Amino acid sequence: MKTKLITTIIVSFLLCLLTSENKAQDGNVINFMRTVPQSNYNNPAAIPSVGFYLGVPALSALNIGLDNGNFSYNNVFTRRADDSIVIDADKFIGTLKANNKLSYELSDQIFALGFKVNRSYFTFSINNKNTINANYTKDFMTFLLKGNAPFIGQNANLGDSKLGLNSYIETSLGLTREINERLSVGLKFKYLIGIMNVYTEKSTVNLYTDPNTYDLSATSDFLIRTSLPFDSLTAKPKDVKWQDVKNNKGIAFDFGGEYKLTSKLSLGLSIVDLGYIDWSNNIQNYQSKNPNATYSFTGFDINSAFKNGQINDSVFNKIIDSLKNSLGVENVKGSKYRAPLKTKIYFTASYFLTKHDLVGLVIRNDIINQAVNTSLTVSYNRYFGKNLSLTFANTVVAGNLLNPGGGFAFNLGFAQFYFLIDHVSSFYAADIKNVGFQFGFNIIAGKSKPGQKSTEPIIKEDEDRKSKKHKLVSEPIQTDSTIVKSTIVILPVKVAPVIKSDSIKVKTDSMKIKSDTINIKKDSLKADTLKLLKMQDTILKKALDSNLLKVKDTLKNVLIPIDTTIKKLTIPIDSVKQVKPLDSIPAINKIEGNTPNNQTPGNNPVNKDVNIQPAIIPNETTPKQNTK
Repeated sequence: MKTKLITTIIVSFLLCLLTSENKAQDGNVINFMRTVPQSNYNNPAAIPSVGFYLGVPALSALNIGLDNGNFSYNNVFTRRADDSIVIDADKFIGTLKANNKLSYELSDQIFALGFKVNRSYFTFSINNKNTINANYTKDFMTFLLKGNAPFIGQNANLGDSKLGLNSYIETSLGLTREINERLSVGLKFKYLIGIMNVYTEKSTVNLYTDPNTYDLSATSDFLIRTSLPFDSLTAKPKDVKWQDVKNNKGIAFDFGGEYKLTSKLSLGLSIVDLGYIDWSNNIQNYQSKNPNATYSFTGFDINSAFKNGQINDSVFNKIIDSLKNSLGVENVKGSKYRAPLKTKIYFTASYFLTKHDLVGLVIRNDIINQAVNTSLTVSYNRYFGKNLSLTFANTVVAGNLLNPGGGFAFNLGFAQFYFLIDHVSSFYAADIKNVGFQFGFNIIAGKSKPGQKSTEPIIKEDEDRKSKKHKLVSEPIQTDSTIVKSTIVILPVKVAPVIKSDSIKVKTDSMKIKSDTINIKKDSLKADTLKLLKMQDTILKKALDSNLLKVKDTLKNVLIPIDTTIKKLTIPIDSVKQVKPLDSIPAINKIEGNTPNNQTPGNNPVNKDVNIQPAIIPNETTPKQNTK
């Protein structure tokens, strides 16, 4: 038991490259593959497009995934002239940054069941989950592989290196509910049985190598808790006994929601694996014993630790014992402790270009080792009827921008087969740094046609909202006041004087001016309306006065000169009539309060402000008597 921890730390990330029996994380691309029931794993609010599904051990989903962002197979292994393959420490260290991350997730679906009842979808599943998450510095790997020689006269930072390892059985029960046409929510409760755990609670390690004596001074303060059911890393899951894990229990929850902003645009948010496990079986703590110990360490040949692709326990045991004594590490039997799970937060957005074409965005944040790892995926999904769907995607992860992916789901009767490449950094296997893919089988029934669902209620609601908004903008606010639009009407005035040799006959057409009564419901009228009406009155008056003056001038021209007496006229003029100027418009007089009630146009007073001389018109009916 004493050598288990350090051995685990050294080789855990190397196992990610060397092992092949892996089943990995639920990736980002599967989020919008709603024909695949496992899309519900990343967001419990997501409703699969099948009414019933069943996954059994013989048809379980198999997955693989690795994210490190720094090295590939070609960056670690080198082929010698004799055709043997060895680990090249210099080439491997040259690929590292000051701080590095490695994430490796494993998930094996043992059993799965889901079915829909009205607006509710129920799910039940059993999964075997494993996670390895390492944060390590370049100094740590250099010191581990080459000893303290590269750090003569320098400090080596090892304290930022942390390891988190988790293996457990998960039994989950979930419920998804459609609240209405726009909103769906989901919740999953998970009961956990822990198998293996390594939890770095604190880590502070600084090393200094004296340039004269080459002695290594270490300052360390760390605590690593473990619960390991077997002594050797070569042990297999079948070697684990129930009595060694039965007391490691925990719980976790998944929360999720999806909301349709419009008939085409939807947003989603979910929190997955929010929980913990209380570890009680086979507890061992590794902690600092001599914080100021002085020792020397020459490193080790990592190739000697592997033989024919297998871990050589005897070599590792010798290396670990030497390292423990030099660093002043002691292991003690510990008590029960609680370790958190790797919690994931997903934000999704999807938009239907057409009824069968969808684009999606996934932003994922993994919280582990007191750090956050973020990845982003953009995908295009196409649904071909009921039996085939395709997806194409690209993921930004571990600092690499281009990691293409894609896949398909095919239904044949009651059987469904799907294969997805979540992301891959290279299509040449030896250069792959990041990779994730999964495939599996499901028995399905009651499948519905995938693609955009009926959104008539949402479309109608959107249209009603737009219509109400349009009404508020286009319709004016009505008040009790009556808005009167004045119209200026200039009536033509006809004056047609008739002149004969024997008589002067002047006839003028009677001018009639009709003005509509202006009803005013309020006492006050806008000033500009009053001015406009006054302007109309003035225009009419000027037009009439101008016509009357023309008549007068015409009469003067046709009459006998002034020095000729009226007696000499061949046609006597018996009498004259006066033409009164046009009365004022009743509307204006009413506004100004000068018009008496029941006033008729014939009784309108003459406007005194206008000085108009009466025109003298001969009277043909009454002859003038001769004074002689």
